[in-house]
Amino acid sequence: MKKKHAIPLIIMLINLTFTQILIAIIFTCALHANDAVAQYYLNKPISINAKEMEIKKMIAELEIQVKVKFIYSPKAIQAKRKVSCNITNKKLGDFLDEFFKPL
Repeated sequence: MKKKHAIPLIIMLINLTFTQILIAIIFTCALHANDAVAQYYLNKPISINAKEMEIKKMIAELEIQVKVKFIYSPKAIQAKRKVSCNITNKKLGDFLDEFFKPL
């Protein structure tokens, strides 16, 4: 009698396990199917002319030019500090390396 109850339970567990494995495979494939485009944005040319501009405002201007969203800690980069720079057709990645490296 116990075998009759155990067989449907085993079949249900097999189906459930198979479904979970199938879902994991689908999500794994979906994650690997997307191209990484970060390098594309870092190679975009930017131009900025800032005179005594707060860093957070300069970052906002860069976000508009490059059409990306930067996430940062205002304390870590001293976002209210005023800076001056004049950049023309420089790659975003190079600018970020030079500008934020001293911080």
